[in-house]
Amino acid sequence: MEELADKKINLKKIIFSFVLAFVILYILISKADIKAVFQIISQADIMLVLLGFAVYYIMILITSLRWKLLLENINFKARLSELTEIFFLGQFMNTILPARLGDVYKSQLIKKNYGVARSTIIGNIFVEKFLDVSTMLILLAISSIFVFGKFVPEDLKNLIAIGTAAIALAFIGILFSNKFKKYLIILIPKRFRNIATLFQESASSSLNMKRLPFVIALTIVLLGMESFILYLVITSLGL
Repeated sequence: MEELADKKINLKKIIFSFVLAFVILYILISKADIKAVFQIISQADIMLVLLGFAVYYIMILITSLRWKLLLENINFKARLSELTEIFFLGQFMNTILPARLGDVYKSQLIKKNYGVARSTIIGNIFVEKFLDVSTMLILLAISSIFVFGKFVPEDLKNLIAIGTAAIALAFIGILFSNKFKKYLIILIPKRFRNIATLFQESASSSLNMKRLPFVIALTIVLLGMESFILYLVITSLGL
């Protein structure tokens, strides 16, 4: 595995990714009102835009660090610089492909360069996204109380209630999946059982309780940074 870890990411795939991105961007741009777009951009406060870029790239480093901690929970170790590169490429693909296929692309890059099964990495990424949604929901609930007090809109209450129930069930499912694995696996077609097993083992191992508080703290910081970037963009445009 150490020899695989020292290999650079396949250059041809990276070049292909960028070519595909530019083709898609060209198609999108050709259908947009370029003059209006540039007019809006020209009115933006360049200093705020540059600050937004700086915060975004710092956010990528912190996100890569969080991912590194989650990966170490499944006994996968790599340098932060390598994971940052892979994460950045995954984010790039997410911007041009539907359904966040950049996450699948990240798992493919790790399989190619480190020999780890895609299902294992996808299980780990699932936990990463689960923590994002869970933390966001908690912050939404807290902020709604501060903003609305006792008069929280009914639709927002229902959204928080449904989201909390779904998150709680998913969390319990991940924690206790090992105990019921032998009963659940028989419900899955044989050809998919190995994939499901790798996914389940990765997801359950990724939730390391000792590291969870620090991972959640990083998640809160990242959500704050995303909000700050949005604020900078809106302010720079004078909206």
